[in-house]
Amino acid sequence: MRKFIYGLLIFILAGYLISCDSEYYSCDPLADDWVKENLTEVQIMTRGAWLKLNERESVKKAAYVAFYPEIKKKFWTDKIMEVMSDFSWNEKEKDHLSLLLDYVKKTDTFNRKEVSEDFELFVYKWNEYAINELKWTRKLIYAITANGDRLLNKSGDTAGISDEEFDNKIRMKTNSEDSGYSNCSCSQRSDWCDISGGTPPWVLSCSGYNCKQVSGCGAFWQYPCDGICKAPIA
Repeated sequence: MRKFIYGLLIFILAGYLISCDSEYYSCDPLADDWVKENLTEVQIMTRGAWLKLNERESVKKAAYVAFYPEIKKKFWTDKIMEVMSDFSWNEKEKDHLSLLLDYVKKTDTFNRKEVSEDFELFVYKWNEYAINELKWTRKLIYAITANGDRLLNKSGDTAGISDEEFDNKIRMKTNSEDSGYSNCSCSQRSDWCDISGGTPPWVLSCSGYNCKQVSGCGAFWQYPCDGICKAPIA
């Protein structure tokens, strides 16, 4: 009995160390404080205002987490319309983007606390068609459906982070076990750690880890962040 109680206390303590209270918008105290100080404006923030935020990445993500559900839906509706209008697409590509736009407008996923099977199935089929029929890269699909920043080109580059910054960010995540409990940064269910689509031995994937779980990862930032981007151990 004593062993059971001891084990239960360890489990509870571990949960306390690696999770955030539901009243928090980020496990990053600076990001959480910034959002709470500006909550009234943040909750109804337009996509245009969000794009102009001159803040660290964790603050921008925390701001999105604080959005009302309808604001989140509007955010992604505007993002897709922005993608459609900023570049030239062939008819099949236009139809596929229109399909995505129509789904986002009609879905109730942004009002749900859990990701629905309908949402996961739609995203899976949409991604598969984009890859197999349209020959889009994972990087482009990620830039459209799992990155809030503005798309710069059809190669999948975005305004939020450069390739060099992305590489540095990945190295930081991969080595994060040396820095204690960091924020989780990816979703194991909607894994976008590897946006190259390749299968080299060093390919990154979202791995369960002792990190602080936060919201806003994966497709349309609908999944909980529950892992760290890591390369397999050789």
